[in-house]
Amino acid sequence: MRKYSLLPLLFIVLIFSSCTSTKSKTDFNIDVPEINVETRERESEVSPEEIKPEKNPVISRGEQNLPKGTINIQELIDQTPNGGVAFIPYGEYIIDEGLRIVGKSGIILRTDAGTRILLDDTNQDVLAISGSSDVRLENLYLRHLIPREDYACHGSVVSIGYSPNVVIINCELNGCGAIGVSSYESDGLIIRNCYIHSNSFNAFYFNRASNVKIHSSIIENNGNMMQSLYSSGLEMSDNIIRNNGGYWEEQIYEPGLISD
Repeated sequence: MRKYSLLPLLFIVLIFSSCTSTKSKTDFNIDVPEINVETRERESEVSPEEIKPEKNPVISRGEQNLPKGTINIQELIDQTPNGGVAFIPYGEYIIDEGLRIVGKSGIILRTDAGTRILLDDTNQDVLAISGSSDVRLENLYLRHLIPREDYACHGSVVSIGYSPNVVIINCELNGCGAIGVSSYESDGLIIRNCYIHSNSFNAFYFNRASNVKIHSSIIENNGNMMQSLYSSGLEMSDNIIRNNGGYWEEQIYEPGLISD
Protein backbone atom coordinates (compact mmCIF):
# COMPACT_ATOMS: atom_id res chain seq x y z
CA MET A 1 0.00 0.00 0.00
CA ARG A 2 2.92 2.41 0.65
CA LYS A 3 4.03 1.89 -2.87
CA TYR A 4 0.77 3.38 -4.23
CA SER A 5 0.76 6.31 -1.80
CA LEU A 6 3.73 7.84 -3.62
CA LEU A 7 1.85 8.19 -6.92
CA PRO A 8 0.06 11.48 -6.10
CA LEU A 9 3.38 13.01 -5.08
CA LEU A 10 5.06 11.95 -8.34
CA PHE A 11 2.14 13.35 -10.32
CA ILE A 12 2.55 16.77 -8.68
CA VAL A 13 6.30 16.80 -9.38
CA LEU A 14 5.73 16.03 -13.09
CA ILE A 15 3.20 18.84 -13.48
CA PHE A 16 5.54 21.36 -11.85
CA SER A 17 8.44 20.23 -14.03
CA SER A 18 6.34 20.59 -17.18
CA CYS A 19 5.28 24.12 -16.25
CA THR A 20 8.85 25.14 -15.52
CA SER A 21 10.08 23.74 -18.85
CA THR A 22 7.32 25.55 -20.78
CA LYS A 23 8.15 28.83 -19.10
CA SER A 24 11.86 28.50 -19.87
CA LYS A 25 11.10 27.95 -23.55
CA THR A 26 8.85 30.97 -23.65
CA ASP A 27 11.44 33.19 -21.99
CA PHE A 28 14.33 32.08 -24.29
CA ASN A 29 15.11 35.01 -26.64
CA ILE A 30 16.50 34.19 -30.12
CA ASP A 31 18.46 37.10 -31.50
CA VAL A 32 17.04 37.32 -35.03
CA PRO A 33 17.84 40.61 -36.81
CA GLU A 34 14.96 42.43 -38.43
CA ILE A 35 14.93 42.26 -42.22
CA ASN A 36 14.64 45.66 -43.82
CA VAL A 37 13.16 44.95 -47.24
CA GLU A 38 13.89 48.44 -48.54
CA THR A 39 17.57 48.12 -47.58
CA ARG A 40 17.89 44.66 -49.12
CA GLU A 41 16.50 45.95 -52.40
CA ARG A 42 18.94 48.85 -52.49
CA GLU A 43 21.86 46.55 -51.71
CA SER A 44 20.96 44.27 -54.60
CA GLU A 45 21.16 47.12 -57.11
CA VAL A 46 24.53 47.83 -58.71
CA SER A 47 25.00 51.39 -59.85
CA PRO A 48 27.22 52.36 -62.80
CA GLU A 49 29.62 54.04 -60.37
CA GLU A 50 30.13 50.70 -58.64
CA ILE A 51 30.84 48.90 -61.93
CA LYS A 52 33.19 51.38 -63.57
CA PRO A 53 36.18 51.00 -61.23
CA GLU A 54 36.37 47.31 -62.15
CA LYS A 55 37.01 48.30 -65.78
CA ASN A 56 39.75 50.75 -64.91
CA PRO A 57 42.68 50.71 -65.40
CA VAL A 58 42.48 49.05 -68.80
CA ILE A 59 45.28 46.68 -69.72
CA SER A 60 45.70 46.53 -73.47
CA ARG A 61 46.55 43.24 -75.13
CA GLY A 62 49.05 45.17 -77.23
CA GLU A 63 51.50 45.17 -74.33
CA GLN A 64 52.06 41.42 -74.26
CA ASN A 65 54.86 39.43 -75.90
CA LEU A 66 53.45 36.69 -78.11
CA PRO A 67 54.78 33.89 -80.29
CA LYS A 68 54.44 34.32 -84.04
CA GLY A 69 51.19 32.98 -85.48
CA THR A 70 51.56 30.38 -88.21
CA ILE A 71 48.21 29.94 -89.94
CA ASN A 72 46.87 31.88 -92.94
CA ILE A 73 43.87 33.69 -91.48
CA GLN A 74 42.37 34.69 -94.84
CA GLU A 75 42.41 31.09 -96.05
CA LEU A 76 40.79 30.03 -92.78
CA ILE A 77 37.98 32.57 -93.27
CA ASP A 78 37.44 31.59 -96.91
CA GLN A 79 37.22 27.89 -96.03
CA THR A 80 34.75 28.42 -93.18
CA PRO A 81 31.22 27.44 -94.30
CA ASN A 82 28.16 29.51 -93.51
CA GLY A 83 27.22 28.97 -89.88
CA GLY A 84 30.73 27.76 -89.02
CA VAL A 85 33.45 29.00 -86.66
CA ALA A 86 36.84 30.26 -87.84
CA PHE A 87 39.10 29.87 -84.81
CA ILE A 88 42.50 31.58 -84.75
CA PRO A 89 45.04 30.01 -82.35
CA TYR A 90 47.14 31.96 -79.88
CA GLY A 91 49.88 34.18 -81.25
CA GLU A 92 50.72 37.41 -83.04
CA TYR A 93 49.82 37.62 -86.71
CA ILE A 94 51.36 40.34 -88.89
CA ILE A 95 49.54 40.50 -92.22
CA ASP A 96 50.31 42.41 -95.43
CA GLU A 97 46.72 42.63 -96.66
CA GLY A 98 43.54 43.35 -94.78
CA LEU A 99 41.23 40.47 -93.89
CA ARG A 100 37.94 40.15 -95.79
CA ILE A 101 34.67 38.45 -94.98
CA VAL A 102 32.64 38.51 -98.20
CA GLY A 103 29.31 36.85 -98.92
CA LYS A 104 29.22 34.88 -95.67
CA SER A 105 26.23 34.19 -93.42
CA GLY A 106 26.29 33.27 -89.75
CA ILE A 107 30.03 32.70 -89.37
CA ILE A 108 31.96 33.41 -86.18
CA LEU A 109 35.52 34.73 -86.26
CA ARG A 110 37.09 33.98 -82.90
CA THR A 111 40.62 34.11 -81.51
CA ASP A 112 42.29 32.49 -78.58
CA ALA A 113 42.67 34.82 -75.59
CA GLY A 114 45.48 37.34 -76.03
CA THR A 115 45.93 36.84 -79.77
CA ARG A 116 46.84 39.92 -81.87
CA ILE A 117 46.25 40.61 -85.56
CA LEU A 118 48.31 43.51 -86.96
CA LEU A 119 48.09 44.91 -90.49
CA ASP A 120 51.23 46.36 -92.05
CA ASP A 121 49.40 48.84 -94.28
CA THR A 122 47.72 51.87 -92.74
CA ASN A 123 45.68 52.56 -95.88
CA GLN A 124 43.76 49.28 -95.74
CA ASP A 125 41.04 48.15 -93.34
CA VAL A 126 42.30 45.56 -90.89
CA LEU A 127 39.02 43.63 -91.32
CA ALA A 128 36.33 44.40 -93.91
CA ILE A 129 32.91 42.73 -93.91
CA SER A 130 30.83 43.14 -97.05
CA GLY A 131 27.77 41.50 -98.56
CA SER A 132 27.42 39.27 -95.50
CA SER A 133 24.95 38.80 -92.66
CA ASP A 134 24.92 37.65 -89.03
CA VAL A 135 28.71 37.73 -88.73
CA ARG A 136 30.07 37.59 -85.19
CA LEU A 137 33.54 38.79 -84.14
CA GLU A 138 34.70 37.48 -80.77
CA ASN A 139 37.78 38.22 -78.69
CA LEU A 140 39.75 39.92 -81.46
CA TYR A 141 42.63 42.33 -81.07
CA LEU A 142 42.88 44.26 -84.33
CA ARG A 143 45.31 47.07 -85.08
CA HIS A 144 47.56 48.53 -87.74
CA LEU A 145 51.14 47.50 -87.08
CA ILE A 146 52.41 51.04 -86.58
CA PRO A 147 49.42 53.26 -85.84
CA ARG A 148 49.86 56.86 -86.97
CA GLU A 149 49.21 59.69 -84.59
CA ASP A 150 47.64 61.93 -87.22
CA TYR A 151 44.98 61.37 -89.85
CA ALA A 152 47.42 60.35 -92.56
CA CYS A 153 45.78 57.13 -93.69
CA HIS A 154 42.34 55.80 -94.56
CA GLY A 155 42.20 52.29 -93.18
CA SER A 156 39.57 51.47 -90.57
CA VAL A 157 39.99 48.73 -88.02
CA VAL A 158 36.60 47.10 -88.75
CA SER A 159 34.69 48.22 -91.83
CA ILE A 160 31.14 46.96 -92.42
CA GLY A 161 29.24 47.46 -95.67
CA TYR A 162 25.87 46.08 -96.77
CA SER A 163 26.03 43.54 -93.95
CA PRO A 164 23.17 43.38 -91.44
CA ASN A 165 23.31 41.99 -87.89
CA VAL A 166 27.04 42.06 -87.30
CA VAL A 167 28.02 41.50 -83.64
CA ILE A 168 31.37 42.65 -82.24
CA ILE A 169 31.96 41.36 -78.73
CA ASN A 170 34.93 41.43 -76.35
CA CYS A 171 37.26 42.97 -78.92
CA GLU A 172 40.04 45.56 -78.72
CA LEU A 173 40.13 47.89 -81.72
CA ASN A 174 43.11 50.21 -81.89
CA GLY A 175 43.28 52.06 -85.17
CA CYS A 176 45.69 54.23 -87.07
CA GLY A 177 44.45 57.48 -88.53
CA ALA A 178 40.97 56.41 -89.42
CA ILE A 179 38.12 54.73 -87.57
CA GLY A 180 37.57 52.00 -85.01
CA VAL A 181 34.26 50.75 -86.47
CA SER A 182 32.69 52.08 -89.65
CA SER A 183 29.32 50.91 -90.89
CA TYR A 184 27.68 51.74 -94.22
CA GLU A 185 24.19 50.68 -95.35
CA SER A 186 23.98 48.09 -92.56
CA ASP A 187 21.29 47.39 -89.97
CA GLY A 188 21.43 45.83 -86.51
CA LEU A 189 25.10 46.31 -85.58
CA ILE A 190 25.84 45.36 -81.96
CA ILE A 191 29.07 46.33 -80.17
CA ARG A 192 29.45 44.98 -76.64
CA ASN A 193 32.22 44.65 -74.05
CA CYS A 194 34.81 46.19 -76.36
CA TYR A 195 37.82 48.45 -75.81
CA ILE A 196 37.94 51.01 -78.64
CA HIS A 197 40.81 53.43 -78.29
CA SER A 198 43.55 55.49 -79.94
CA ASN A 199 41.82 55.83 -83.31
CA SER A 200 43.08 59.20 -84.43
CA PHE A 201 40.04 60.21 -86.50
CA ASN A 202 36.87 58.59 -85.09
CA ALA A 203 35.92 55.78 -82.77
CA PHE A 204 32.77 55.26 -84.90
CA TYR A 205 31.59 56.31 -88.34
CA PHE A 206 28.00 55.48 -89.36
CA ASN A 207 26.60 56.24 -92.80
CA ARG A 208 23.04 55.09 -93.51
CA ALA A 209 23.29 52.69 -90.60
CA SER A 210 20.27 51.81 -88.47
CA ASN A 211 19.56 50.20 -85.11
CA VAL A 212 23.12 50.35 -83.81
CA LYS A 213 23.63 49.24 -80.19
CA ILE A 214 26.80 50.00 -78.22
CA HIS A 215 26.86 48.59 -74.69
CA SER A 216 29.32 48.03 -71.83
CA SER A 217 32.35 49.26 -73.74
CA ILE A 218 35.26 51.59 -73.06
CA ILE A 219 35.74 54.29 -75.70
CA GLU A 220 38.70 56.53 -75.00
CA ASN A 221 41.57 58.55 -76.45
CA ASN A 222 40.11 58.69 -79.95
CA GLY A 223 40.49 61.72 -82.21
CA ASN A 224 36.70 62.08 -82.17
CA MET A 225 33.89 60.08 -80.66
CA MET A 226 31.54 59.61 -83.61
CA GLN A 227 30.29 60.80 -86.97
CA SER A 228 26.83 59.77 -88.08
CA LEU A 229 25.23 60.56 -91.45
CA TYR A 230 21.67 59.61 -92.44
CA SER A 231 21.60 57.04 -89.63
CA SER A 232 18.91 56.24 -87.07
CA GLY A 233 18.19 54.13 -84.02
CA LEU A 234 21.45 54.54 -82.09
CA GLU A 235 21.33 53.05 -78.58
CA MET A 236 24.15 53.36 -76.03
CA SER A 237 24.30 52.28 -72.38
CA ASP A 238 26.77 51.37 -69.62
CA ASN A 239 29.77 52.70 -71.55
CA ILE A 240 32.82 54.55 -70.30
CA ILE A 241 33.50 57.43 -72.70
CA ARG A 242 36.45 59.70 -72.01
CA ASN A 243 39.21 61.79 -73.60
CA ASN A 244 37.76 61.72 -77.11
CA GLY A 245 38.22 64.80 -79.28
CA GLY A 246 41.04 66.98 -80.44
CA TYR A 247 41.40 66.14 -84.11
CA TRP A 248 40.03 69.56 -84.99
CA GLU A 249 42.06 71.43 -82.42
CA GLU A 250 41.32 74.96 -83.61
CA GLN A 251 38.21 76.31 -81.91
CA ILE A 252 36.50 78.80 -84.23
CA TYR A 253 33.76 79.96 -81.88
CA GLU A 254 33.36 80.23 -78.16
CA PRO A 255 30.31 78.54 -76.60
CA GLY A 256 27.16 80.60 -76.89
CA LEU A 257 25.64 82.78 -79.58
CA ILE A 258 27.80 83.83 -82.51
CA SER A 259 28.30 87.58 -82.69
CA ASP A 260 30.36 89.95 -84.81
